[in-house]
Amino acid sequence: MTFDEKLTEYMTKSGCSNKELSEISGLSAATIGRYKSGKRKPKLNSSQLEDLANGIYHFLKDKDSSISSDDIFRDLKDALDNNFDYDSYISKIKIIMDTLSISNVMLAKTLKYDPSYVSRILSGQRKIYDISDTTEKLSHLIAKRTVEMQCESQIAEIIGAEEKDAAQTHSFTEYIAQWLVSGTIPKSENSIKKFLTAFDDFDLDEYINVLHFKNLKVPSLPFLMFTSRKCTGLKEMMNCEIDFLKMTVSSKSMENVTIYSEMPMEEMSKDSEFPKKWMFGTAMMLKKGLRLNMIHNLNRPFDEMMLGLESYIPLYMTGQISPYYLTPNDNSIFLNHLKVSGAAVLVGDAIKGHHQEGRYFLTNNKEEMAYYKRKANLILSKAKPLMEIYNSSADRRFNEYFFDSFKIPHTRKMILNSPPVFTLSDELADSLLTSRNINTQYSTKIKSFIEQLRHTVIQFLNENKLTIVIPEMNEETFRRLSPALSVPEIFIDGDIHYTYEEYQAHLQQTKDFACHFPNFMIETQTIPDFKNIKITIIEDKEVIVSKSKSPVIHFVIKHPKMTEAFQNYSSPVIE
Repeated sequence: MTFDEKLTEYMTKSGCSNKELSEISGLSAATIGRYKSGKRKPKLNSSQLEDLANGIYHFLKDKDSSISSDDIFRDLKDALDNNFDYDSYISKIKIIMDTLSISNVMLAKTLKYDPSYVSRILSGQRKIYDISDTTEKLSHLIAKRTVEMQCESQIAEIIGAEEKDAAQTHSFTEYIAQWLVSGTIPKSENSIKKFLTAFDDFDLDEYINVLHFKNLKVPSLPFLMFTSRKCTGLKEMMNCEIDFLKMTVSSKSMENVTIYSEMPMEEMSKDSEFPKKWMFGTAMMLKKGLRLNMIHNLNRPFDEMMLGLESYIPLYMTGQISPYYLTPNDNSIFLNHLKVSGAAVLVGDAIKGHHQEGRYFLTNNKEEMAYYKRKANLILSKAKPLMEIYNSSADRRFNEYFFDSFKIPHTRKMILNSPPVFTLSDELADSLLTSRNINTQYSTKIKSFIEQLRHTVIQFLNENKLTIVIPEMNEETFRRLSPALSVPEIFIDGDIHYTYEEYQAHLQQTKDFACHFPNFMIETQTIPDFKNIKITIIEDKEVIVSKSKSPVIHFVIKHPKMTEAFQNYSSPVIE
């Protein structure tokens, strides 16, 4: 029985009203009403809980002489203890923080904690003990931030309220408080899982064929238009976007293109033709050989941020994109837009929520372009790398980075689609490579990598912990998935598939390896999360997402919010 149900049962049995219990216990009638509705709960072993038990005993003692105030206190305490799910409470806080871009610093200011203490609370190293006070402060912050971010419908859906309730600050705050302390976590799409699945499934060759990328011809004649043009509203802005792409593609300039926008892409995506034209124009820029500096606006809800990054996967896979981000700020009013190439500039601004009133300026005037190029370079100088992207043309740089990453003390976790190659014996490696007729050059490269990685991991395990998540499949699942030796780090084309017997042998060698190294831990799955990617989480630092085919490529993700989300990502494992 929940706390609110137990309290209601006792009050019904004793026959007292909220007001009567309030007068005896010293608690306000409103507080007792919130306790009964489940919107609030007293702290375990608190004076409020004791006052509540004594107050109920005052009304009940003449009706039931066998019960004591201690009995009532214990029953209420047990119901409170059993009803409150602390892990759920913290998970809900994280969901809201992601959705509303609430930073640890912002939360710390609200709760009057040190930001480092908030980080430890969210990571599970510390606990919140005054849930009631925290819930009250949090609910006010969330209600205020919801209005600032104009996320009323999104937050209302998460907490199970109506969007119209968000306009009523007091009742909406109560809804938020009730959601935080009771019920279950809402079913929400896992943004990280969606991003990884899109990455896992993506085939660049297939995408190029669908887009007819190989057949695209870059115009040789410049796209002629007025030197400068001003426009207002989303429709005209979208026309300017397309004209900017046309001017950039058709010019002779091979200068890098810098793009930064805070404008709501979801508004523009409602036009069925615009996304197609935009993607085609962007593909033409890449076909021309231009390099894009993409400064992402990540000061937005986490789901929306990940959705935007997911849509850029095809562009990232070309290796011609350098993604950046700016440190989030609390600006919730002004939206800025800046796109600069060697042929044109598109600049604009708007007030959030009033995008139709935004004004934009498209120009190829040399003096204007010179100014906005300087401005773009200044913005770029303040941006941080969102991720480093390594394809086959950067194999040496990635190899250097990869082995250097083991030198810094940290805890590491790897989510794999087959056992790690560093546990593979030399005999089994020779058998695998020889029986597949792998040419001598590739075979030597693979064996050299395995030896170097094994030596590096053993040194790492002397001082640091490494956990791996690997699939322990039955034969039917193995036949269906046909796992391969995982060596994306050396950019070798083609898979080296196991037989079921070889896979089982490698799995056993991995378990034997764990017996010799206490810092090496294994978690197993019946089915791998992903078929073509492996994830390496370098705790509190960065994440490496490696794709083994179509094409082989590595994303080294550095953004704090993304790396934290990866650290919190959990695969279903066999206990």
